Amino acid sequence: MTGDGRWKLHLPHNYRTLGGKSGGQDGVPAKYESHKLEQPELYDLDHDLAETSNIADRHPNIVQRLEGFASVPVPISATRLPNARGLAFASQAM
Repeated sequence: MTGDGRWKLHLPHNYRTLGGKSGGQDGVPAKYESHKLEQPELYDLDHDLAETSNIADRHPNIVQRLEGFASVPVPISATRLPNARGLAFASQAM
């Protein structure tokens, strides 16, 4: 997310979701579905707080700028991990 809080970029990754199903019944959890985000997705939180419209194709310059931030080493302490030291990529530290 940008410092002004307007833009949010989802980078490609694998994730699990309930896919709209309820969380389970009688103490038995619902089964998750595996999904893969293939391309970056960009959301304008000033106009789409629910993140329903991916506008990455309309703003490639913003996608590129935010991808650049994602590749910069961040002090591990900035990730708020207790007892952490040194540098790492934020995605590796979490």
